[in-house]
Amino acid sequence: MKNDKLVSIIVPAYNCEKTISKCLNSIIGQDYENIEIIVINDGSTDKTTFYLNKYIKNPKIKIINKSNEGVSITRNIGIDNANGEYIIFVDSDDYIENNFVSSLINLQKYNQTSLCGCLIKRCSKNGVFNTIKQDLKYSKSYFAECLIKANIDGFIVRYLFKKELLENVRFNLDISYMEDTLFLLNYIKNSKVSNIVFTNKTNYVYMYQSENSVTNNEKFVEKNIINMCKSIDQVYLYALNNFNMSYGDILIERKAKMIEYCFSKIKSKKVFLEVKNNIEINCIYKSCIESKKLKIILKFLLFYLFHTPYFMFKLYNFNRCIIKKIKG
Repeated sequence: MKNDKLVSIIVPAYNCEKTISKCLNSIIGQDYENIEIIVINDGSTDKTTFYLNKYIKNPKIKIINKSNEGVSITRNIGIDNANGEYIIFVDSDDYIENNFVSSLINLQKYNQTSLCGCLIKRCSKNGVFNTIKQDLKYSKSYFAECLIKANIDGFIVRYLFKKELLENVRFNLDISYMEDTLFLLNYIKNSKVSNIVFTNKTNYVYMYQSENSVTNNEKFVEKNIINMCKSIDQVYLYALNNFNMSYGDILIERKAKMIEYCFSKIKSKKVFLEVKNNIEINCIYKSCIESKKLKIILKFLLFYLFHTPYFMFKLYNFNRCIIKKIKG
């Protein structure tokens, strides 16, 4: 499919030697021809650079090598180097169907919208694909509300953005969680954005995160709880100041659920005790427990996690895993 509108596809790459080739090949194989692919190698220490060098002669691909600074600044560098009228983000461990770009361009053209997206096909650890259903059209205010309430996921990779509306929009470097959500809120704040439209096609394939990822690794549980809760505070404050939305109950609930999720990654007694004895985490825990807006069942769950002995915690985590497997 030929088109005069150039689309810039930004791919942050860090230690993705096993997936980067499949990712880039899926982008190169798009039926929409007028694309540029900007790959930012974020200081990879594995063979990612070796595999990227195989694409150096491809005229559609621009490779930028830099020291490791994280995904947010890496994406920002991609935006700064993009020449397209539209911008798309693709993660290096995922891949896209060959009509991903063309379906979004056609959707934008038909609806004349400043933000459109597709559904995501998720691939689980066991290789099972599933898609979360959602509405296909949102007003700006309802979309913002759904993002805050997590009724719709904020994955940045499934959207088509207008470059001209990104002039003052960049990823926030002070947060490491919900950065996609904050980016989207910042983007739709623009007066030129009215409705957000989705296609019912599942053209983006989101791959399961390995147990070695920062989110799933017990070595980072303490840091994750603190950083994630700070990020939640910042996103909700932004929503309050820019969309006049106040969802204190949702904020507290998301913090409580995030703490429980992080606890589920703990495998050793040493880390279990370190997390429970962390002063900053205890302050977050107490603010949740003392909140009148937190549901009783979540208060009980947090109280259990922070006061139960290690062997009972192991039993809890075991049962949690069983229930998760049953649910699929």
